[in-house]
Amino acid sequence: MASVYPSGQWGSVVEPGLPCFAASDIWAGTIVRVASSGDWAVQMVATTTEQPLGIARDYAVAGEAVDVIVGDHSVPRLAAGASVTRMSEIHVTGTSSGVHPKSGVTVTYPVAGPVIPGSGTPLWTVGQAFEFAAINDRFAVRIKPRAL
Repeated sequence: MASVYPSGQWGSVVEPGLPCFAASDIWAGTIVRVASSGDWAVQMVATTTEQPLGIARDYAVAGEAVDVIVGDHSVPRLAAGASVTRMSEIHVTGTSSGVHPKSGVTVTYPVAGPVIPGSGTPLWTVGQAFEFAAINDRFAVRIKPRAL
């Protein structure tokens, strides 16, 4: 169930993704980046200083294929790791952990929320929120990775 925020939209608009390989276990719906090892390999981001590629469409274990949602016209829904306001720039704001449904290993994965600039460190965004969300709600994000 969604929060009391007014959005009644529940769907995603997603273009065909980019076929990649998981450099390590990947959690579905997390922000991923190009990995430093292996061609076409991606891994989950850990901080806002890492350049995002897009959003992992599904769970994957190391070495498996994973589809990455990229492209300006894709608007997937992400779980909010913090309160989100409409038009916020979005990237990783923290972590959570859970048992990966494919590998059975407890995995720490990034959660999405608004980017808060001001540290003087270069920051990245994976895109912009289309609606408000409370923690653990799902919210729409237009994919448009760029430096802030």
